[in-house]
Amino acid sequence: MSLPAPTPPAPSPADQSIARLDGLAHRVDTGAEGQRIAWRLFGQGPALVLLHGGHGSWLHWARNVEALAQRHRVLVPDLPGFGDSDDLPGPPHAPDRLDRLVQALGQGIVDCLGPRPQVDLAGFSFGGLIAATAAAAWAPDLPVRRLLLLGPGGHGQRRPRHVDFVDWRLPDPGQRRAALRRNLEAFMFHDPARADDLALAIHTLACERTRFRSRALSVDDGLWPALAAFGGPVHALWGEHDATAVPHELGPLLQARHAGATWQVIPGAGHWAAYEAADAVNAAMLGALAP
Repeated sequence: MSLPAPTPPAPSPADQSIARLDGLAHRVDTGAEGQRIAWRLFGQGPALVLLHGGHGSWLHWARNVEALAQRHRVLVPDLPGFGDSDDLPGPPHAPDRLDRLVQALGQGIVDCLGPRPQVDLAGFSFGGLIAATAAAAWAPDLPVRRLLLLGPGGHGQRRPRHVDFVDWRLPDPGQRRAALRRNLEAFMFHDPARADDLALAIHTLACERTRFRSRALSVDDGLWPALAAFGGPVHALWGEHDATAVPHELGPLLQARHAGATWQVIPGAGHWAAYEAADAVNAAMLGALAP
C-alpha cells in the first residue's frame, strides 16, 4: 500500500505577495530562443521602463510598479542574465557585455511597444548605469525623453563605507537564510527593521538566479561619459544613507558635469530606497516624470 504524497507547505505571505503582483502583470517574452528577455507590463499611459540593480530582478520595483502604473505604461524586464530571462550570449566577463545587453534591451522595448517608441527610463544601482548607457546608445531610433537614476552605479567616486559580504551559498537552510539577511540589511537598507520577509524573499530569489557579472562595471566610472553622450534631462535620487555613494558629493558633481540635472535625497533610506522608503520614492519619481 502506497503512502499518500506529503502535503506541500502553504505559500508564505511573502510568496503570496510576489504571486499577487506577478498576476497583475502582462507577461511578454521578447528575443529569439536562448536570448529571451522576460518583461512584466503594467498600466497605461506614457511608457516608463524600469531597470533593476545587480543581483536583482524585476522585483526590485515591487513597491513601486502599482503607484507608477496609475499614470504610466510601466515595462519592467528581468535583465539578460537575471531572473526569468536567458543569459546574455558570450563570455560572462567580455568587455562589450554592457553594450550587448543595452542593444538587446532596446530591441525588446521595440518588440513590446512597436517601432520608434518614446520612453522615460529609470534605473536602480547597476540598472542606473545601464539606463544612462542605453539613453545615449538608443538615439535616435528609440528616444529617451527623461532619465531617472536611483542610487546609480558607475560613478567611480567615494563610497561612505565598505560592506564585507558573507558567503550565502551554504547547504544549511537556516545558515543560508541568515547570511542572505545579513547581506541585505548591511548593504541595501539603513534601518534593518524595514528589511521584512518580502524584501528577503525578493533578495533571495534574485541572488539565486543572477548569472551576469556586474560588479566591475558598477564600481567603474562609466556613468559620466554615458550621461555626456545622452545630453537630455536627468534626475537622480539617493537614499540619505546609501552605502554606495555620498549623495551630497555626487549631486553637485552631477550638476557640474551635466547641465540642467537635478537631484534629491530620500531621508532615512539606504541604497534600496525604492523599497525602504517606497512612498517617498514613488512621489519623487512621479514628480520628476510630470509633464
